Amino acid sequence: MLYVISGFLLAGIIWASVAEIREVAHAQGEIAPEGSVRAVQHLEGGIVSEILVKEGDRVVKNQPLFRLQPAGPSSELGQIETRLAR
Repeated sequence: MLYVISGFLLAGIIWASVAEIREVAHAQGEIAPEGSVRAVQHLEGGIVSEILVKEGDRVVKNQPLFRLQPAGPSSELGQIETRLAR
């Protein structure tokens, strides 16, 4: 009888050390900033050319979130080049 109980106990310990149990928790919440809200601005302007993350992605500090295509000087350069080509 002692061997049977010891066998079950040993089998349970082996199973517990090898088995993978997935634990999922679903919750609803609201994201709030730690400090004051800060506006994200590009001082020179531009057009968003590429979005590098999507909703729900985890991001780290200093990770680029999107790429901007300059709207100012390069568009003016294009206009000048068009005028010169005529």
